[in-house]
Amino acid sequence: MQDIKTGKGEKRINFPDWFHYSQLMALGIKPEYIYYLLVFLGMVLLYLLIHPLIQWFVAKSSTKLLSYLLSSLLLLTTGLLAAALSGTFSASLRSLLGITLETLAGFGVALILFYGVRRLVK
Repeated sequence: MQDIKTGKGEKRINFPDWFHYSQLMALGIKPEYIYYLLVFLGMVLLYLLIHPLIQWFVAKSSTKLLSYLLSSLLLLTTGLLAAALSGTFSASLRSLLGITLETLAGFGVALILFYGVRRLVK
């Protein structure tokens, strides 16, 4: 594992040996950008996996189940946000939460743009 300092104190990112971060550093890519990319790709994968399931729920008029899933997600998000604001998170978890929330916002904007352009083209 390569141990890379991020330039923000003692925070370090461990990359596998097959991943040559030094080549990306020459291009000006920071370690945090790799996390943004990985979180975004994970969100795309989850979206592609969950979308057919949601379509099926809607077709079956499973509004109670969808309401439950959405309220659970909202409760989880609220809990994580409350823990982050109370200061009980470590610095690395707070950083990961920030990256995840920023990427979630970016993914939402990407979906809005994708479906907006798609609707305009039709």
